[in-house]
Amino acid sequence: MIAERAYCKSEKRGFVAGHEMEDWLEAEWEIKNQYFYWFQDVE
Repeated sequence: MIAERAYCKSEKRGFVAGHEMEDWLEAEWEIKNQYFYWFQDVE
């Protein structure tokens, strides 16, 4: 999931080199944040 999200970010930028780590870390944060909200207990 992270790789796919990072790929989409790179694609959106036109595959300009030099942003690979930024794309990966941003995608990783988005996925982790998404799962955090999905699995919170709702009372």
